[in-house]
Amino acid sequence: MKTFYYVIFLFIVRFYSQSIFSQNQWKEGVYLSYEELEKNSPSYTIDSGDVIKRAFPRGFNNLILYKHSQEKKKDIYVHYIFKYGSVYGYVYEKKLHRYFSSKSWKINDGYYTVEEIGKLVIYSKREYVNILFGIGYITTHYFFSQTLNSDIYPLSKKYLKNIIDDHQFKKIEHLKDIEQKDNSGHFVINQLLQNG
Repeated sequence: MKTFYYVIFLFIVRFYSQSIFSQNQWKEGVYLSYEELEKNSPSYTIDSGDVIKRAFPRGFNNLILYKHSQEKKKDIYVHYIFKYGSVYGYVYEKKLHRYFSSKSWKINDGYYTVEEIGKLVIYSKREYVNILFGIGYITTHYFFSQTLNSDIYPLSKKYLKNIIDDHQFKKIEHLKDIEQKDNSGHFVINQLLQNG
């Protein structure tokens, strides 16, 4: 009988994970505000052949959209330069990248990639760690927010305890690895918070 209930539980988790944790299908483009994202109406669309680049020119972290077109068999690129922090975010290659900065506490200003939307919105940010004379490695850090338009915090129990209520926190406090994913690639924390 326990096996039967376990199979039912797995079915429910799988159903919720497919419907809740998938990102919405936003149009690819640059969204100047959260309202544009809600309406799925980007100010600048990204079409096939267009490219988004960040951190150019070096040190300025501007967002640049290269719009591609052809005229008389010549490739033409129109450059749109968005000053750092002037856009809400952009969708490129089916991933939403949200800009966030905070004056109230120390977090790196920049674009955070939405990895999963559930009870929490979970983001990743890749950073280069310089060890010595340009030798280093790239590491990924995870963050969370309660909505797509709320403050972003590091994904750790310290911040979660201050943001979510006590009942919700009890569901996840046993997790040793707060960034743990299940076999299908979904964050376990969202599954635990979603259930019950």
